[in-house]
Amino acid sequence: MRFASQEFFGKLKEAILNDNGDDSIYTELYEVLLHDTRYRIIRNVGFQEWEDVFQEVVWAVIRQLPRYLMKSENMHEAVSYTHLRAHE
Repeated sequence: MRFASQEFFGKLKEAILNDNGDDSIYTELYEVLLHDTRYRIIRNVGFQEWEDVFQEVVWAVIRQLPRYLMKSENMHEAVSYTHLRAHE
């Protein structure tokens, strides 16, 4: 599953907005971000530094989740993916 997919967006939004939701969505978000960004980060900063940069990406995405959820609902997948790339 990709970060910008409609499927993941719906799942993420439901989990974040549901007061009774569990925190497992954050584990899934971490895995999706890892899958989507790992090799791009390694290409840009090298293997030695990629984990530090990845953690910064994860925190930036989490901090921006409310804004992303509000702005991205009607966006095409490619446009939503731009949100993720802006944090790499």
